[in-house]
Amino acid sequence: MKWDDPEIMDAVRESLPIQISRLNDVLKGCPAQEQKLIFDILVQLRYVLELKDTVKKMTALSMLHDVAAAVEHLTGEKK
Repeated sequence: MKWDDPEIMDAVRESLPIQISRLNDVLKGCPAQEQKLIFDILVQLRYVLELKDTVKKMTALSMLHDVAAAVEHLTGEKK
C-alpha cells in the first residue's frame, strides 16, 4: 500500500473510529491487569503522537510499529 494515496488514507481515517470502538469492546472483557497494561500503552502512544519533534515522533512510531510486528509474529496472528 502507498500511504500517500488519498483513497487509502481516506479508508484508514474512516476505519479508525471502528477499530477504536472494537478495541474498547474487547477491553471490556479483559481482566483488570490487562486493561491497565493496555491503558499504559495507549497513554504512551498518545504521548508519542503529541511530540513536537518530528524526528523523535517518527523514530518512536517506527519502534512501536516494529514491536507490533514482532508481537504479531510471536502470536502467529495477522491483523
